[in-house]
Parts: sequence; C-alpha cells; structure tokens
Amino acid sequence: MEGTELVVMNTHMNFRPDDTERLLNVKEICGVAAQYAPRPMIVCGDFNTTPESRAASLMKEDCFDSVWELVGVGEGMTIPVSNSTKRIDYIFACELSRQKRNVISNLRLKPISACVIHADASDYLPVIAEFQLYRRI
Repeated sequence: MEGTELVVMNTHMNFRPDDTERLLNVKEICGVAAQYAPRPMIVCGDFNTTPESRAASLMKEDCFDSVWELVGVGEGMTIPVSNSTKRIDYIFACELSRQKRNVISNLRLKPISACVIHADASDYLPVIAEFQLYRRI
C-alpha cells in the first residue's frame, strides 16, 4: 500500500542466565513502540530467551494486544546451527496494546509464512517471514 508506514525493530539481547536485563529491554521496546502507534509493527531479533521465559511472556502479554509469534512455537529452532535444539530468535508481528496508544488504525499485518533456513554462515540459523499488509474493514 503506497505511502503506508511500517515499523520494523530489531534487537539482540544479552545471553546471561538471569533475565533482569532482558526484561528491561522488553520494557524499552514497548516504550519505543508506543511512540510509533498505531502503525503496523514487526519486532524481531535474537531475544536470547526461550518461549516460556518471563521476557517472552512480557513481550507477548503486557506490551501488545495482538502478537503473532512466528518463531518460537512449533518448528523454529535456531541454535546451534547443527542439530538445532533451542528457540531464542523470534519475529513478532504486533499491534500495540490499546492502553499504550491513543489512535486506532485499520491497518493490519497478517503473517503468511515463516521458516528457518539451514545455512552455516553464522552460529544461528536465519529466519525468513512473509507478511501481508491489509486494511481492516
């Protein structure tokens, strides 16, 4: 859609066992996202945390009303490259929580597909996702 603004944010969070810093990172992402509401939004990157962690829960439940988590459920193991067994990289298509925005937008992102590509260019496997931008009627 010509002239439509789409917000894409990327992150690489720390890998320490304690998730205190990652929780602060997620809160900061939510604060930055609020500045760009009500634009459609993709938040992606290396969250260095598993799907059941407090940081992942905060991302999915407190900051955004609608989150389509494309990697982190089902298939989606991204580390290590050979024989991947862990999910720590995510692509979220998000709608900012109504409490955090004051304008309603009828633009939406619909996830179409996502996959992890097997390559040895890094210590992580790359993720590819496809979205459709549409107007909600």
